[in-house]
Amino acid sequence: MTTKRSIIMTIALIIIALIAILLIVAATKPDQFRVERSMIINASPERQTMAPESNG
Repeated sequence: MTTKRSIIMTIALIIIALIAILLIVAATKPDQFRVERSMIINASPERQTMAPESNG
């Protein structure tokens, strides 16, 4: 029975250690982050039009 208890304690300690590592890594990350996206659209010059500006 002590072997079974020892295995359970070992597993519990490993889980606690993994949670602690996760929290430490999360604490070192910045509070804010930025996402940038870009897209290249291939269009012929005939298809490229300027969008009209709205002044209203």
